[in-house]
Amino acid sequence: MRMAATVWPHMHQYGTHMKVVHEAADGDVVLHDAPFDFNEQFNFPIDPVMVRAGERVRVFCSYQNTTDATLTFGESSNDEMCFAGLYRYPALGTGVFCDIF
Repeated sequence: MRMAATVWPHMHQYGTHMKVVHEAADGDVVLHDAPFDFNEQFNFPIDPVMVRAGERVRVFCSYQNTTDATLTFGESSNDEMCFAGLYRYPALGTGVFCDIF
């Protein structure tokens, strides 16, 4: 069991909106649902939530492609990505980023 306490939405310059949902055994809990601003990427405090084994945190992203090109995933700000960082407790002690909640 892990506890999440903040959400850090991350997309690139074409991202417009992000929704983060904790799919809990007793029902879905929306952790974050707001417009996205590439120039203002902050951690947003949330009411602490326990994430138990078998539950998921799902991330939904919206984009507005203002170019004539197809957007693809990538590290460049001209590419796109969709993820939400979560500060969690207890720490894994393995570094800043983890792939196991």
